[in-house]
Amino acid sequence: MDDIELARHGDAAALGRLVVAHQEFVGRLMWRFTRDRLEWESLVQDTFVEMCRSIRDFRGDAELTTWLARIATRVGYRSWRRRRRDRRRALPLPPDAANRLPATPTPTEAASLLHELLARLDPPERLALTLVYLEGLTLREAAQRAGWSEGGMKMRLMRARQRLADEARACGLEPGDLP
Repeated sequence: MDDIELARHGDAAALGRLVVAHQEFVGRLMWRFTRDRLEWESLVQDTFVEMCRSIRDFRGDAELTTWLARIATRVGYRSWRRRRRDRRRALPLPPDAANRLPATPTPTEAASLLHELLARLDPPERLALTLVYLEGLTLREAAQRAGWSEGGMKMRLMRARQRLADEARACGLEPGDLP
C-alpha cells in the first residue's frame, strides 16, 4: 500500500509523510494568499489539518496535489473572506503610491504593490485573478479549483480586471504600469 492508502486507513505515520512531502507545494500556494509570515504559517497548517480530516474521502479520481490545491484554495479564500468581514475596506493606498515605486522596481517592490492592490478587491475577484494570472491556471482549471462554473469565473475575471484597473488609477498608476 502507498502512503495515500495507508493514510486513508488511519496510519498517522503515512499521513505525516504526506504532509512532509507536500509542505513546499502547499507553502507556495498559500504565499499567494498572504505576505504575512505568521498568517502564511497558519494557512499552511490549516490546509494540512483539513487534509487530515478529509483524507478518508479522497477517492483518487485526481492527483493528490490537485485535491490538495483545492483544499488550499478554499482555506485561503476563507481567510480573505474572514479578513474582509473583520475589516470591511482595505486600508487605502496613498494617492501617491505611484511615486513610491521606483522607475525600475525590483520584483519584490512590484509584487508588494500588486499585493496591496489585490487586497483591496473583494475575495471572489481576488481569487479569480490569483488563480488565472498568478498561478497560471486555465479558465477551466481555475473554475474547477474555485468550485465555480467557467462562465462564473469568466465574469469574475472581467469584473476583477476592471476593479484592479480602477484601484490602480486611484493610486496614480496606469493599469499598464502594473507588474
